[in-house]
Amino acid sequence: MKCSKCGADMKGKDFCNACGAPSESLAERMEVAYKVFKKSELLEIGRKKDEDAQKEAMKTRRAKAVAKAASAKSPVLPGKGKPAVIIGVLLLAAVIGCAFFLWRFLFSQ
Repeated sequence: MKCSKCGADMKGKDFCNACGAPSESLAERMEVAYKVFKKSELLEIGRKKDEDAQKEAMKTRRAKAVAKAASAKSPVLPGKGKPAVIIGVLLLAAVIGCAFFLWRFLFSQ
């Protein structure tokens, strides 16, 4: 197969290596479709995008509401949890240690 523009051998390729022109078979297979939109069609496309955006916003609001409702059902109080338990145990151990030391200091002789 020869290139229609420069005459170089294309060897079954879609584009010419010499000039870059598309082969005739590729040009025949390619079809370009142009559409002229009326103003009303463009408005419908715009409305469709607006409706899609509103639906997406509604989904987001619903997801936030569900998350808020779930967090309201099981409240997490600040300061509660592992760190508070560890601090409580350490304070209890310190109080018991001080009490033991004070007991021995006062009543040993």
